[in-house]
Amino acid sequence: MGPTAAAAQRRSIGNLQPGRAGRRFDDLVKPGRILLDATSFGIALLLIGASPVCPAQSPAGARAPAESAKPKTLALTWRPTSDGSSEVVAVVVAETLSSAADPRALSLRAPVTYAGVRGIADRVQHLTVRDSIGDVPLEASDEPADPGGFPNYRHWRATRPVHGAIAVSYRALVQPPPGRGPPFGIRAYAGGVTGAGSGFLVLPEHQGRVRSRVHWDLSDLAS
Repeated sequence: MGPTAAAAQRRSIGNLQPGRAGRRFDDLVKPGRILLDATSFGIALLLIGASPVCPAQSPAGARAPAESAKPKTLALTWRPTSDGSSEVVAVVVAETLSSAADPRALSLRAPVTYAGVRGIADRVQHLTVRDSIGDVPLEASDEPADPGGFPNYRHWRATRPVHGAIAVSYRALVQPPPGRGPPFGIRAYAGGVTGAGSGFLVLPEHQGRVRSRVHWDLSDLAS
């Protein structure tokens, strides 16, 4: 893709404005180039060439089984919602991971603080995880805060093994106004939303190679 085409795509999926049709982005990444974390979404949710899956690392004391030749998939739907007001108040997220790299050690994470933006994980509401058996109980824990303001994360760990595909759902509130500072959070803007993936995503971690697919659902925005 040349520079002109890439720039046009970035403009088309930057700030979301009311009245735009929903867009689907299939297979945005190439196999072998998808071990990137949420920060790769970039400012204004620029998705070109990025994957939402956290980097592959083996949890302490856990030994993941060998990955199959077929890559796992992560399907995400992002629905900005205004709750009837003139501005977006949250993004409702649904994620489906085709399978866990290690069914005995499923974990998710989101930043508590990232690039000076605080309270990101605190603005995650109604987080639920389900598998083929039913609800998956979670235990949350926070990494110690860094006095210099560097990123620290909240981890949600499953308290039982998971089976089959894993469905994750939650609602991520936008930053409260005035929302000054670096644009690494997620903010309401002109009836749409702008920000970065690091400002609202709760993502599976330790998953190895994963192919992602993102669908924007703009049905709640004003026409």
